[in-house]
Amino acid sequence: MSEQTNTFRDSTLNLDQAYYYTLLLLVDTGSFAYGITFKDKLLAYEANCSISELTEPKQLQELFSVSYKKIIFGFKGNGFTLIPRHLFNTDRIGDFARLLDVKENEKVLAQVLDAKNHVVYKADAQPLSGIGKFSFKTIAFAAKGIITAIARNNPSNTNLYLNIGSNKVEFVYFNNGSLRFYNSFDFKNAEDVVYYSALVTNELEMQPANTILTVSGDINLTDELYNHLTRFFKAVEINKIQLLELPAQIAPHHIFSFAALSLCGSSEAL
Repeated sequence: MSEQTNTFRDSTLNLDQAYYYTLLLLVDTGSFAYGITFKDKLLAYEANCSISELTEPKQLQELFSVSYKKIIFGFKGNGFTLIPRHLFNTDRIGDFARLLDVKENEKVLAQVLDAKNHVVYKADAQPLSGIGKFSFKTIAFAAKGIITAIARNNPSNTNLYLNIGSNKVEFVYFNNGSLRFYNSFDFKNAEDVVYYSALVTNELEMQPANTILTVSGDINLTDELYNHLTRFFKAVEINKIQLLELPAQIAPHHIFSFAALSLCGSSEAL
């Protein structure tokens, strides 16, 4: 929907010094994005890389052949369920997994999502098997990053957060500082996003006329989607949370979900 910078490499990047760097990878179905950071500065970024590059790297062979200080893999997941912490038990992950209709080519993982919830989710087995060769790695449910980032920025009860991907929109809502709602929906066009936004606000018993949408991802102020949303809600604002030092050509809200990986913790595989 919006024009974004999908490839960037800083002139100071030196893979001979990779042991000082963190490698971030955001894995989706069929593709992934990677980035290299030093402290809080982004040194390299590329989106829409083929999953085959994780299992049998060719174009990214040099990038994946060095040792990093830390590697964080964030998986968007093919499905998930939230479990209250007081009900969660690692011995029951198999029972929770039955809610996800797990296929033969999928694996189930679980982790702490926030102070009150665990998340159990499924992801494609192919990229999971391909990351076994990486050392010092953390595997995480990618949404944990954006939830953590929003929580640290004092979300208002009147703000509903949207993170918009190429075909999936995520919704995050906090009430009195606690996570009240997280879900994601597949969409085909701007009308779908407006529909799901209205659906979520109705479920949360919020009034669109009093609700501020804070948006990140694949959206800009000049987009058709932005204009559609402004017709139904009190206000629509770009998410201003910045987690990394970025070059001028990369807007923080465009890679909010990716940058938030740095806040993720690890998952336990079933």
